[in-house]
Amino acid sequence: MAARLALIVDDSRVARLALGRLLQQLGLDFDAADSAEAAMEYLRRHRPDVIFLDHMMPGMDGLEALRSIKADPATGTIPVLMYTSKRGEEYVAQARALGAAAVLPKEVGPEELAENLRALRLFDEPRPARMDAPPLPRLVPANEPVAPRAAPPPAPEPAPAPAPRRRGPGWLAAVVVVGLAVPWWIHHLYREATESQRLEVERAARAVSELARRLEDRAAEASPPVATAPVPPARLARALNWALNTSGQYAWGEVPLDGERLETLRELSHRLAAAGLRGRVVVHVHQGRFCLRRAAGGTLVPAAETLPATACDADALAAAPELTRAQAMSVAFAQFLEALPETSGGRLRAEVRLHGDRAPRLSYPPVDPRTTAGAWNRIARRNNRVEFQFEPDRPTPP
Repeated sequence: MAARLALIVDDSRVARLALGRLLQQLGLDFDAADSAEAAMEYLRRHRPDVIFLDHMMPGMDGLEALRSIKADPATGTIPVLMYTSKRGEEYVAQARALGAAAVLPKEVGPEELAENLRALRLFDEPRPARMDAPPLPRLVPANEPVAPRAAPPPAPEPAPAPAPRRRGPGWLAAVVVVGLAVPWWIHHLYREATESQRLEVERAARAVSELARRLEDRAAEASPPVATAPVPPARLARALNWALNTSGQYAWGEVPLDGERLETLRELSHRLAAAGLRGRVVVHVHQGRFCLRRAAGGTLVPAAETLPATACDADALAAAPELTRAQAMSVAFAQFLEALPETSGGRLRAEVRLHGDRAPRLSYPPVDPRTTAGAWNRIARRNNRVEFQFEPDRPTPP
């Protein structure tokens, strides 16, 4: 009996490989796509038994892809499991309403995965991990024809000798990673940007991506590269930090370093390490000063939007109670920070800096009867944010 086939749709290579190995241990084969658009192209030619779909991806997100899959009669009966760090009853209900069979966390274990596959009649009994697991399938780009699946050859052909690598100056790798990172971060920057900010983002993204494209073209040429003026390292550092600084806002009372911010750090670290960069990832945690009122029992909660700011708790308006490191991060985030030097092969390290409310992005309005709690807290939510910054190591002099 042929093995069941799963399609994993996720823009993170690490997440695709992690889930793929779990599926192989349960006796399933899998193919992978790095975007919803690539998955749609794949589904025109193949019919997997199940689809694992990430939520946050550049371009079409997971819920949009789920809606399209279920609306197409050719794919509507394929079970889809959302495989994401997105949490909350509202999100689960929305995914279920669009036709998702289940919502699984990115940290799903083999038992939970097997139970969900068993419910879909795709897994009958536990199987030991296969020692002769087939090699991981290559990614299928959206614009490349998908070849029909064929039986494996009787004996593997010897791998070709790797081509000699041309070592270039460290700034080449930095520019290339900027070109790779910008499109992914644009998706996040757009959510909070004004129209004028979006135009500025687009202009900067085009300039950096064009520079990365020219460098890639030069590397592919057989002839020696044309001499060009080197890009000043300070400019590259500024461009890289522009691409990596995000407005990762978190809600009042929420743990800042968890959930989506943990996934952001994982993806960022993977992309930097894969590009061969060395340095420090700095995670900045900023707090907003919220307009709060004491509820029954003395607990401080955000005030009603129509309440004047003068009726809010004076201490909360003056200064936010500063978070400790233990309050600012989840156990999973702390474990990732500790393991990062080892998992990145010694290339990367991470540091968390807690700024409290000392560096607000937006200024607060005056505290008077004309200022409402709603107006004040809209600014506080913008100031309640996590930002990521990459500080490359200085190159060692020859």
